[in-house]
Amino acid sequence: MRTAKLMAFGVVFCAIGDVINFNLGQQFHSHDPQIKHDYLVDSIYSFSIGYGLILYATVPFLQHLGITKKQAILVTSLVSLCTLLSYYQMRLPDTGLYVTLLAGFYALLVAQCSSFAILILFKAISFQSLKLCILPVIGLFLATLADALIGQFWLFGNSGQGYFPLIRTINWFIYISSSILIIQLPWVYHQIQSSQFLSSISPCEQAN
Repeated sequence: MRTAKLMAFGVVFCAIGDVINFNLGQQFHSHDPQIKHDYLVDSIYSFSIGYGLILYATVPFLQHLGITKKQAILVTSLVSLCTLLSYYQMRLPDTGLYVTLLAGFYALLVAQCSSFAILILFKAISFQSLKLCILPVIGLFLATLADALIGQFWLFGNSGQGYFPLIRTINWFIYISSSILIIQLPWVYHQIQSSQFLSSISPCEQAN
């Protein structure tokens, strides 16, 4: 199944980002003299591909649920605006351009996990399939939360020194929980497709 494969590749790229965030070389202030844990920015390249694939894999599911372009644009625009305001608040004034742009881009990207979660939640309630969709929806929300915590408390927190290692432990607990829930989405997509197909045929056809 194409959705499952894309999800799997997305998780692999995110795992590569996790390895980078271990900071095995113990390098600090590599990109910005104000940001101690700026190695986190290096992982953005991998995480961007990972979450990009996850979001791309979710698009057919949104289309299957009947979400219109207007609905998608409205929700993603509102979420993006809130994200930019939040990022402006957390970013330190003297942060360099490289860290500012890369972290800002990633903040907007990972925030779309919440956009997709809102859209799925809206349709799931309408279709009375909330119980089936709730786990991946929670996972998508947690993905945004996990990276919001990184920005607020690990990258820019404590005047650029970060609240480390406590925030790393909290973040990884949320992030791992998110990944476990998000990878349920291909199965949920398959279940909804199957149930809608069965409901479209007559009882006699089902018996045959």
